[in-house]
Amino acid sequence: MSEKNKDIVRRYYEELWNPWDLDAAYRLISPEMEFLGSLGITVRGIEGFQGYMSTVRSAFPDFYNQVDDLVAEDDKVVARLTYTGTHQGEMLGLKPTGKAITYSGIAVFRISGETIVEGWVMGDRWGVIPAANTTVTCCSPTVTDRLPGQEVPRTTSRADQPGRLDLRACE
Repeated sequence: MSEKNKDIVRRYYEELWNPWDLDAAYRLISPEMEFLGSLGITVRGIEGFQGYMSTVRSAFPDFYNQVDDLVAEDDKVVARLTYTGTHQGEMLGLKPTGKAITYSGIAVFRISGETIVEGWVMGDRWGVIPAANTTVTCCSPTVTDRLPGQEVPRTTSRADQPGRLDLRACE
């Protein structure tokens, strides 16, 4: 069973993601699939998944999933991945930069029969920001989010250092 499940996940990347063949979703994904993608977006079903893929493709038309490792046990398959692409469209609020990106990720799938019924993907989204040479503003914890005595980080990004995070407190 483990080899069969690994083959399903391998085909998911080789037949669906990498060639952008949205119709392959009907062969590889359950109509009831629940999927949390590396962009932090949760979708359900084939059409929801196809919408997620379209979102990724609009930002990275040449997005590629390199499968570095596959490990399977029972009905679960874990993939270690390297993602590459060129940032051509808006993503996570970031304007297109035209920069090539590479980041790593891991995906956990649950297989039932011949299809993927659950997918959970964690990608190093913060690794994309420096690669895209972009500055992002992040809010530090508010007073109610801090532990007693915890300092609020107050660093400021500089225009001459793209890719650096700005951790100013939100007002």
